[in-house]
Amino acid sequence: MHSIRKQPWYLFLLPLFFVVHGYAENFGFINFRDTLILAVTYVVAVIFLYLLFLLVFRNRVKAALAASFAMAFYLFFGAIQDFCQLHIPVLNKYTVLLPAGLILFTSLIIYLKKANGNFFRLNLFLNSLFLVYIVIDFGSLLYKGLNPPLNKLSAYSLAKNNDYKPCIDCATPDIYFLLFDEYARSLSLKIHFSYDNISLDTFLIAQG
Repeated sequence: MHSIRKQPWYLFLLPLFFVVHGYAENFGFINFRDTLILAVTYVVAVIFLYLLFLLVFRNRVKAALAASFAMAFYLFFGAIQDFCQLHIPVLNKYTVLLPAGLILFTSLIIYLKKANGNFFRLNLFLNSLFLVYIVIDFGSLLYKGLNPPLNKLSAYSLAKNNDYKPCIDCATPDIYFLLFDEYARSLSLKIHFSYDNISLDTFLIAQG
């Protein structure tokens, strides 16, 4: 309890929560190795910011608060945009969000420069908050691991509510939907993988 009040563990818990939450939301679609690399990258980045602000404040907690705010704004900028788009469209502009973030960050720096408190209560709150969030996400991962989704091609449960019924007796339209994700062109396949892609090329050419 003493450590959770005095030490700014949220500095590391924040990027960890962001990565774990994203992994839980998209469970089964993200490689664990990539998730681990991302987590390490964000932790290294927030440590760099912390050391930078430590030179400014000469105080561990103040440096952690400033670094955490900067990191949180970067990590959750997309979520802030989505929220504004749904609820406050007039604010959903870079010309509004970026200056607002800069003003808030500048205000925080000025406040921290003048503040004399130890921020132990804030430490306790932020540490506890992110610990609870991470525990919830790990619980979600455990549940999803034990109860795989019915539709393995969807990351979100809304797909199971799709009541669309295809028309079996209707004439099928002459439509092709082709998605070549990172698919090399035929010449590259031939040179680098000794693979002859002529059958697909012939089909595409025949269809115009």
